[in-house]
Amino acid sequence: MTEGYSCADLQAVVKEAAMQPVRELTSEQLMQIKDTSEVRPITLKDFEAALKAFAPSVSKATLDEFAAW
Repeated sequence: MTEGYSCADLQAVVKEAAMQPVRELTSEQLMQIKDTSEVRPITLKDFEAALKAFAPSVSKATLDEFAAW
């Protein structure tokens, strides 16, 4: 699922996935949270949605050059 993603791309995907549960909360709910256990866990669906938001930045040609090196 992450072919062609650089380390920086993956970092962005992980951050986006982590924000998905937080974005589901209203401002009022966010202000009342006392600890992270009150936010739902990150799921595979969050990662799938994040992957749709970020395209891979490494081309097949670049990967081939790296493998040849």
